[in-house]
Amino acid sequence: MGIKKIVFGMGAIAVAGLLLAACGAQNSADTSTKVDTAELKPYGKYKEPITFTIGKQQRDRSSLFKGDTINNNPATRYLKQETNISVNIAWEAADFPQKVSLVMSTQDLPDVMGVYQDQFTQLANNDLLADLTEVYKKAASPTVKKNMSSYSQNMIKIASRDGKLLGIPSPYPYGEENMLWIRKDWLDKVGLPVPETLDDVENAAKTFIAKDVSGTGKTMGITLTPQISGHDGAQMDGDLWFNQFNAFPSSMIKKDGKVVYGSIQPETKQTLTMLARWYKEGLIDKEFATRTDDEKKALLAKQMGIYVAPFWGLDFTNSYEADKNANWIAILPVLKKGDKFISTHPAPVFRYIVVKKGYKHPEAVMRAINNVVDFNESRGSANAFRRAEAKKAGQPAVSLSWLLDPIDVQITNAHSTDSVTMDKALKNNDPSGLKDSQINSYSLIKAYMDHKDRKGLETYLASQVGAKTANSKNVTFIDKAFYGQTKAMTQMGPNLQKLENEAFIKIIMGQAPISSFDTYVKQWKAQGGDTIVKEVQDAVDKGQVQ
Repeated sequence: MGIKKIVFGMGAIAVAGLLLAACGAQNSADTSTKVDTAELKPYGKYKEPITFTIGKQQRDRSSLFKGDTINNNPATRYLKQETNISVNIAWEAADFPQKVSLVMSTQDLPDVMGVYQDQFTQLANNDLLADLTEVYKKAASPTVKKNMSSYSQNMIKIASRDGKLLGIPSPYPYGEENMLWIRKDWLDKVGLPVPETLDDVENAAKTFIAKDVSGTGKTMGITLTPQISGHDGAQMDGDLWFNQFNAFPSSMIKKDGKVVYGSIQPETKQTLTMLARWYKEGLIDKEFATRTDDEKKALLAKQMGIYVAPFWGLDFTNSYEADKNANWIAILPVLKKGDKFISTHPAPVFRYIVVKKGYKHPEAVMRAINNVVDFNESRGSANAFRRAEAKKAGQPAVSLSWLLDPIDVQITNAHSTDSVTMDKALKNNDPSGLKDSQINSYSLIKAYMDHKDRKGLETYLASQVGAKTANSKNVTFIDKAFYGQTKAMTQMGPNLQKLENEAFIKIIMGQAPISSFDTYVKQWKAQGGDTIVKEVQDAVDKGQVQ
């Protein structure tokens, strides 16, 4: 799940707006979507075969069984068996945004696509999408509806325009917030307990460096991304430090009932003061602003034992090759003892499954989504089907990536109980109670726990260390006020983001005093920031979130 969003990032397909300026007027009444009311139901097999086309982002195929293809695999076979629906790939594109921009400009759309926010907005604004309101209400499965409603934001409202549902949203999964990974073996070596507060982390970094715990003569503290903050759940992002001060840079938040920009708030200045001191004292990588990500990740093999990343950001596994005693743990450090760890939820919707206006079987797309969700979660008949497919292939389980599903959609519950059943299976050394979709993970985790098999290391760390920490009850989540793009953001955002990055880097690296933060705030407001905040406030007042 590495698609992340910066508040002021340029729309990936902004040029499409120009290309589509005249498209909306070309849509006529004969392109309206007519739903087959007799088939408005979550499940069932069509008497006659149903086929629709889909445009896809090109994905890695390594999870396919030998002999299987993107068009013929366990997921496509299950869909056909249960529904008599086939999905034909109209095209796959490595540069997906560019391809979508092209097909929108010509209106040569496939029946279905999975698109991101900018693309969804362009398609909706140009009246190219089918109204799925009735389709979702009557044909979405109970599982899909339950999963959708498990999130704090109203996903269906976010995907609607003027009361019409124009896409089936894929919620951004919870539990992907950043946490702090630290080498427990290094803590043990220098006699320190597991840090609880930011002061404890600071002390650990100082001690690691002072005692050269790596034995390389070049032990380092922490590193940052040169963009400093604003990348929800991305490696090296500084939000972990800011959030504990109730600072939310690069984010639109509500404060005293009004929308404000987090980067210009006093709490952000307070965090920058701490980071500048850490840099001056040598706790932050002196070259964080110029090293590439790959160079920083290479340092984790031997020199760095503290790292910011989500549960899946396992860039530090190279240290296990370099040191057989390496032992990374995940923690949630707070400002002071007794506090809750503070984090933000990512953008509510990750992607939208959209249907071309005029496609005659939109209810079939919803039925396909229901069955894909069941297949991915091994629900109902899908579990036995998956096991039979695995047996035919001579494999312990189906490990097909959801990205290769006939509709690459993921609608998971925000509060999954899979970890409970996994823990029970591991404790009892008995996987019989697991779903097929959990078997591969179980085998990999067991291989690492029992034999330190490196093939299972990343699964073990992600599942048994990272995910468990991410799902801690000692976390306070903050929903941002707005996750989308306004007109002023698109026009002024890049320059303002550049202004912000330069100001923050200079402050942290001691090239500018902390008092320069006040100058940055004035510049930000004068160069379009106030206009952006007003636009966002107007959008929020209308109930818009993304």
